[in-house]
Parts: sequence; structure tokens; C-alpha cells
Amino acid sequence: MKTIDMTLQDETYDFLKTLIGQTIQYLVFDPLQFLEVPYMNAFLDYGDGYLKVTNQSQLTDYFGEESNMAVFSVEDAMEMDDNFHANIYPVNRQITKIDVVNEIQQTKNAKGDILYDVRLVRGLIVHFNDGLELSFEKQCIPYSEEINIEEGQFLIDIFDIPEYFFTHFDDVMPSARREVITIK
Repeated sequence: MKTIDMTLQDETYDFLKTLIGQTIQYLVFDPLQFLEVPYMNAFLDYGDGYLKVTNQSQLTDYFGEESNMAVFSVEDAMEMDDNFHANIYPVNRQITKIDVVNEIQQTKNAKGDILYDVRLVRGLIVHFNDGLELSFEKQCIPYSEEINIEEGQFLIDIFDIPEYFFTHFDDVMPSARREVITIK
């Protein structure tokens, strides 16, 4: 069995924990840019810096094929990128918790042996003190760098279901499940 882990590292969880209780002033994001390598960024301005959310292509072993796959990541940024053309959306809400939404995708052979175990971040849901949520979801198309940004309540219910992963395989038995890690 080959395991590929594209989930957040421990230090990223530590950083996200420091955001609990912080007030997010603005959501700053760029529309998808069709360049040689398209990308999408989003920043949450928390006063002392930015929570930067990206979904950028990386050459990755994705179930036995080396290909460009968009990898969702989160980081602390002291400033926005220089060439960032932004839309600004006022938030002015306090974070009460953050959900990291992971997916575990596996393929099995006819005997049921696991061939690949791929773990990735599907998205992030930021919960605020007024009951609203802000979500950032990586599209389920492996190479798509777009991030769907939504505001509302119960946003986990509008995330793509893990079973969409099944459409990519014909010769092996795929399985997928969701895992939500809550930071309070």
C-alpha cells in the first residue's frame, strides 16, 4: 500500500488555534485568473496578519500517475502577494471555531487489498460568533485550482460528497470518506 498525505501539518493546526477568538475584518480574494498556471488565493485579514488559503498545482503521485494536482493549503501570511488583484468583502466577526475538512480516498484491488491511501484537505469552515460560517472548498476535480467560497450556515452540507471521487476509476474499487477536525 502506498500512502500519500496532503493534509495540514501540525504547525498549521497550531496556527489555526491562535485564530480562535480573533476578529476577521475582511475576506480578500481574487477571482480565478486564467494564466499559464491558474490559481486562486483568499486571505482572511485578522488585524496582525492574514490567514492565506491557496489551492495550487503541484506535481504529485496521484494513484500511480505523476500529474499536476491542486493541493489545498493554509498558512500565516504577514502580507498579501504583490501582484494580488483583490475583491474585498467586509466580515467583522469573531472566530469561535474552525473545521478542517479532510478526505481519505482509497483504491483496492479485486481481493480487497488497499493499493493507494490518499489523504487530502477538501476545505476549511470558519465559524463565527453570530452563527454564520465562511467556507473554502477545494473543487473535487483533482487538477482544478479553484476554491469555492460560501457564506451561510451548515456549510458542510453543501460540500461535494466524497463519492464524487469514484468517477475517476474503472479498474479498481475506490472508496472515500470525510473526516472533520474541529479546532476550538
